[in-house]
Amino acid sequence: MPGVRRVSELLVTFLGPRRLWVLARVEIDDRLDGADVASLVGTIEQTLRLDVTLSSRPCAGHPADRSPPFPGAQVESSSPPH
Repeated sequence: MPGVRRVSELLVTFLGPRRLWVLARVEIDDRLDGADVASLVGTIEQTLRLDVTLSSRPCAGHPADRSPPFPGAQVESSSPPH
């Protein structure tokens, strides 16, 4: 996304049906001023809300979905060890 140089950390917590909490450590382009950063954050939030709303698969972390929430992520089983 223009304005975002990289995402160094992403944490997604499943809160309930169709509800996620997303925390991201994002490196922003140094050339952006305060108004540009505010606009960028609004665009990212709106895009995330739209993507989650339109998604037909269960959210990452939901018991019905055991796939990683993003490439390279490890999904831990909630089953007790044997």
